[in-house]
Amino acid sequence: MDEAQEETIPTSWWTAPDERAIIRFRNGNLYEGNISMKAMHGDGIYIWADGTVFTGCFKDNEMNGRGMLQWKDDTWYEGDFAGNLRHGKGMYVDSRRQRSYIGEWYNGTKHGRGTIYYSETFKNSYDGQWVYNVRHGYGAREYCPQSVYEGQWDLYIREGKGLMVWPNHDFYRGEWKNGVMSGNGTYIWDTFCNNTLSQPSVIMYRGQWLRGQRHGCGLLQLGLSLGAHYTGEFKHNQKHGAGILVSNNGFILKSKQLFQDGNLDTNSDDVDISNAKGIKYDQTVEPYKFDIIDNSVGFRYHVKQAIKNIDKQQQIRQAMINKFIESNKKLYENLRLSDRDEIDENIPDDLIEFELRALDNSLRCYESDLKRIYYKYCTLCNSKKINFTPILIRLYLWQMYYDCNIHEKGLTLVQIDNIFAQNPRWLASSPHDPFEPVYYWQFIHSLISVANKLYAKRVLPGPKPDTILANAFRKFMDKDILPGVTQQKGE
Repeated sequence: MDEAQEETIPTSWWTAPDERAIIRFRNGNLYEGNISMKAMHGDGIYIWADGTVFTGCFKDNEMNGRGMLQWKDDTWYEGDFAGNLRHGKGMYVDSRRQRSYIGEWYNGTKHGRGTIYYSETFKNSYDGQWVYNVRHGYGAREYCPQSVYEGQWDLYIREGKGLMVWPNHDFYRGEWKNGVMSGNGTYIWDTFCNNTLSQPSVIMYRGQWLRGQRHGCGLLQLGLSLGAHYTGEFKHNQKHGAGILVSNNGFILKSKQLFQDGNLDTNSDDVDISNAKGIKYDQTVEPYKFDIIDNSVGFRYHVKQAIKNIDKQQQIRQAMINKFIESNKKLYENLRLSDRDEIDENIPDDLIEFELRALDNSLRCYESDLKRIYYKYCTLCNSKKINFTPILIRLYLWQMYYDCNIHEKGLTLVQIDNIFAQNPRWLASSPHDPFEPVYYWQFIHSLISVANKLYAKRVLPGPKPDTILANAFRKFMDKDILPGVTQQKGE
C-alpha cells in the first residue's frame, strides 16, 4: 500500500457515508433526500406541515444552492438560496395577485437588478434597481402600454433625472423631485413616433420647473411650424415677467415685463407692441396659438440692403435719389408711412414704403407656389404621406438651391448661408448646420436675400411702378425657382 492510500484510510473512519433517508419531524414536517453526517446535505425534498414544499439543494441542514419553493396557494420561487433565504438570482411568482419578479435577491429581499410584473398582462411593470424590496436607483416603470417612466428613483419616488411619457402622448425629460417635475427639463405635448426624414413641428417647453409647473426661465415653442416661440420668465405655469416673443412671421416683442400672469402687459414702459395689433391670444388654449397679420415684418432690411448696393459713392447716390424724387413727387402724398428701423437719412421714406408695398404684392402673387415649394422640400426624402406639419431643415434648403442651379450663377451655398446669418433678427443659430430648422418666414427671407444678390438693380428705378427688389424677386422666381424645383437632382 503506497503512502497516499495510507493517508486516506484513517480519514474514512471518521466520515459518515452519504446516504438517502426519509426523516419525519415531530411538528409534521418531512424530509426525503440525501444526508451527510446526520444532516440534510445534497438534493432533497422538504415538506412543511402546512403544505409548503422545497425541492433542491441542502447544505448542513439549510436550503443552499438551486431550488424551488412552492407555497400551498400556488405561489412559488425558483432560483438561488443561501441560509434558508432567497439569495442570488431567481424568479418569484405570486399566483394570488398575478405578480411575478425575476432578478436578484439578498437575504430574502429583492435587492439589485430585477424586473417585477404587477399584472398577468406584463403591461404594468418595473425593470431596474432594488434596495431591500424598494424601488431605488435607476429603473423603468411601465404603468400601461402608453405610459412609462425611466430614470432615477428614491424609495419608490421619482427623484433625480428621468423621462416620462403619459397616456395622452405628452413627454417630459428632465429633473424630478418628490415625484413631480422640478428643476430643468423639456416637455413636449402630443408626441408621436416619427419614422420619416422630415422634422415635425412640435409644441414644446424647455426650461425650469417647480413642483410640476413651469416656473423660472424657459423657452416655449408654439408648434405652428412657422417658428413662433416665447423665451423668458414663467411663474406658476404662466408667462410672467421679462421675455422675448417671436411671432409666426418673425415679428419680435421684447420687454422687461412682457407678460403679466399669462397676458401681454401693454402697460409696460419698454414693450414695443406697435405692430402687434393683430395678435390673437387666448390663455385658455395654451400652449398656445396666436397670429400676427402683418406679413411684411423684416422686409425693410432687404430694401435697405438693395438701396445701399446702388452705389457706394455718396455724391452719385444722392444725385440719383434726387432725380427719383423729382420724377415721382406727385405720388408722395398718397403713400402711408409706418414704423421702421433706422435707415440712411438720405434715402426718402416714400421710396422705402413703395418698395415694401411692391415686394409684399410680389410675395402675395407667388404665395401658393411658395407654400407648395416649402412643403415639397420639407418632405423631400419621404416615400409615404405624413400626417404631421413638417418644418424645413437647411439641408433640404440647400437641395432646393442646388436644383435651381444657383451655384452656377456665382453664389455658393456657403455664401447663401452667410448672407442669411448677417441679420441677427432672422434667428439663425448656426449658419451652416444642415439640420437647423428653417421656418417658413425664414425661408421667405432667404429667397429675398438671394434674389437681391442676383437680380437687384444697381441703379435707382425709373418712374413707378418700376422697383428694385420686387422686380428682382419676380425675376428670381420665374427664371430660377419655379423651373428649378420641377427637376430635382440627385437620388
